[in-house]
Amino acid sequence: MTGRPVAAVKNPVVDGIERATPPMVGLFFTFATLMTTAAAITLILPGGPLDAIWQIKPEQFPELKLHGSIVGAGFVLLALVCAATSVGSFMRRHWGWLLAVTIFTVNFVADLMQAILEPALAAFAGPVVSALILWWLLRSGVRAQFATRSNRPQA
Repeated sequence: MTGRPVAAVKNPVVDGIERATPPMVGLFFTFATLMTTAAAITLILPGGPLDAIWQIKPEQFPELKLHGSIVGAGFVLLALVCAATSVGSFMRRHWGWLLAVTIFTVNFVADLMQAILEPALAAFAGPVVSALILWWLLRSGVRAQFATRSNRPQA
């Protein structure tokens, strides 16, 4: 034993996935931006062809439509936050990572409350998925990919 610290063994597969995380997060939030924008349009201007998106959750559309423009404005705000998160992630900025972590944390809490209030095995899928995404985003190797002062990922 030489007394020198043993270097951590790097896994090239994990390293590659960590480097790919910011653009994957950016793509996810680009899709989220498009979906929340479409939802906002259907609530602010109902009766158009975009109403078909509510076939995914048909029970929620009539409920949300009662509040129309107010809920639609909330979806517009959410779309703007998702768009900012997407841009920040593609740019590998720390604030993009922070927004993503914040959004997934809020989503985790909301999904967990929903699962507690309406206990069904399927209801726990949301919190589990959110928790796994948060676990991945909070890894030091992933966090390092979202540089604070440069656009280059850190090793």
